[in-house]
Amino acid sequence: MNTDACSVLVGVIAGMRSSSAPMIVSRIRARESGNHSTPKDALTAAFLGELIADKLPFLPARTKPISLLARLISGATSAAKLDRDPDDKFRAALLGAAGALGATFLFYQLRKELSRRCDIPDYLLALGEDALLTGLALWILKQSEQSKLDLHDSTISM
Repeated sequence: MNTDACSVLVGVIAGMRSSSAPMIVSRIRARESGNHSTPKDALTAAFLGELIADKLPFLPARTKPISLLARLISGATSAAKLDRDPDDKFRAALLGAAGALGATFLFYQLRKELSRRCDIPDYLLALGEDALLTGLALWILKQSEQSKLDLHDSTISM
């Protein structure tokens, strides 16, 4: 996977859960620096909180303007933070935002349609989305371990 694909993928996980992308990037950067920081732990706690909160029926849909904006910002800033080349940060941010935008609507519609057509309770679909997100996050972390995720001049092997 190249730099652009990684930026989009970080955006996709932000579109699934807005706190997921900052959490992944903070864990990668903390591991690289050997710094086991409080921000990494705080972002992990926020991510776990969002996994729980997503199941609550009174929260606004992810496609509402404020929720969508949070996901776009999360995808853009996380992708830019992950890209080490200062000249590519704007491009990474745009790709991260695009990934977040696409994933936000894709997973919203997918859950809605699967619930309607297959009569599957939304909370079960949310858990399935969480499982997919967790798998993607673990894959990104594993790839970063194997390749040190130097996005400036290397690629990630699949």
